[in-house]
Amino acid sequence: LTVTDELWYNVCSWGTTVKRIETYEPSFAVLQMPADDSWNPSKYLKTEFHSLPGGDWAYCDSIYGLDNASQALLAETSELYDAANATHGCGATGFPHSLLTPYALPIRGTWATNFGATLTISNGAWESVHESWGTSIYRIEAYGDNWVLMQNSADDTWNPSKYSKVEWHTSGSGFGYCISVYDGSDSVSALSADTSAIYDAANATNGCNGFSHTFTSPAQ
Repeated sequence: LTVTDELWYNVCSWGTTVKRIETYEPSFAVLQMPADDSWNPSKYLKTEFHSLPGGDWAYCDSIYGLDNASQALLAETSELYDAANATHGCGATGFPHSLLTPYALPIRGTWATNFGATLTISNGAWESVHESWGTSIYRIEAYGDNWVLMQNSADDTWNPSKYSKVEWHTSGSGFGYCISVYDGSDSVSALSADTSAIYDAANATNGCNGFSHTFTSPAQ
């Protein structure tokens, strides 16, 4: 789960959903479902949340399926959301809260690639430096267990301000990766793109749109 000021990204084993944030306050946000959502296309919902000890958070979609943002904003949800009841404090039927813990990008660090570049990766940026190819710096928008969504710099020669999706897998003491999307018009389309025919983690030689994976090892 990645939350920005504008979007709520949810990527899990049963699919990817990106909700648009209409407005937010310290304890809730009004969100709009994507137009292609299977259950509530383009509908609005209210997500309420509270902090927990140790930096964790809990949240509840207290009301959903609404026609406009005002309905969600003004909805009376005192009987639908109980921050003090983690087990049954969400919704009319008493679901538990969803719990969130901070998650750091597993591949953050400094790496050497098999193509002679040095990568410096943090939770917020991906920098690639090569003696001949120059320096590229991408802003990381979101990330998960095996992917990174990032935006190309505005002065990129080929795809300025476009979005890229990196898919990666552990390899030895480092990782192998493929930039499966490199010219996404926006973050949502780049993240949601079907790359099953582009990236094959098991095929090191041709598993990146017919090209080899890029491999990394810890920089010396």
